[in-house]
Amino acid sequence: MTRAREHLIISCAPTGRRSNGSFLSMLDETFQESIATASESKTIAVGIGSVELRLVPENLVAPGRAKNSRRKAPKKQNWQPYVDTWARRRNAYESAIKTPVFVTPTLLKQQEEELAEAARRTMRPSRSLTPSMLVGELAHRFLESWDFAQGVKDFGNCVGAFLDQWLPPESRQHTPADTRRSRRSL
Repeated sequence: MTRAREHLIISCAPTGRRSNGSFLSMLDETFQESIATASESKTIAVGIGSVELRLVPENLVAPGRAKNSRRKAPKKQNWQPYVDTWARRRNAYESAIKTPVFVTPTLLKQQEEELAEAARRTMRPSRSLTPSMLVGELAHRFLESWDFAQGVKDFGNCVGAFLDQWLPPESRQHTPADTRRSRRSL
């Protein structure tokens, strides 16, 4: 505004909700509230100069052609593309649900075995596993299949059934009766 030499144009839209300290409220105060109450264009004297206040009425209608008064017959909507799209989305969703959310080293190893050998899921031979590797692999497998929404009431039974299925026979050091007792104590 300090560089204007002959003309300065300020555009604003006065409203009933004016905040104190805003540029528009300071400008209106300088012009003795002439902006907010203006109903027509006019020239306002300020000091030795004057300010032209040009009022432009608002028009909230989008520009364009006039609407055709003739009503068109309602067009029958073809919903088949939408039905097909939602069927594809449903199939993609069901496929995504079946895909594991987390990838673990155990899962990657299983997928590698399934693709390379087309073999059923088996654990690696226990002779190549150290006890800590066996515990880690069993923990990964158990957590992959555990439903975290269920309570801990059946946790011991689930762990026992899991170990009965996945723990290699040579790694078991107790009888089935011992397994049942240890499951109850969990």
